[in-house]
Amino acid sequence: MYSDAKSEFAVGLYKLIEPHGTDGMNAVPSSGMINWLQSAEALKSVTAGATNWALASGGYATFRKAPRQCAGFVRDGRGVGGQITWLLGAAFCRESDSPITTSEAQFVADSLKVKD
Repeated sequence: MYSDAKSEFAVGLYKLIEPHGTDGMNAVPSSGMINWLQSAEALKSVTAGATNWALASGGYATFRKAPRQCAGFVRDGRGVGGQITWLLGAAFCRESDSPITTSEAQFVADSLKVKD
């Protein structure tokens, strides 16, 4: 997590250490992204109290945490036997009147890497 006077950022990596049998993690569908972002414990410092949630084109969600514009996304890890081995979620806000653009959200998503 990072925050300053004008922005805040949280990242959560949920990783399956030793998958056994059929238990594991499933990919997060686009339709479930907002619920996942709102309930992810590692992101609650940024998402708690946020309003105006919406899915945006480009594979991310937008929301508002006055006076900040915010975005979040979930990235699924590689699959093994029908299950995924990790999920990466991030939520970030910045003080601005203009919404976060697709290119800005994509830049943040592309900047976060998970090494398998």
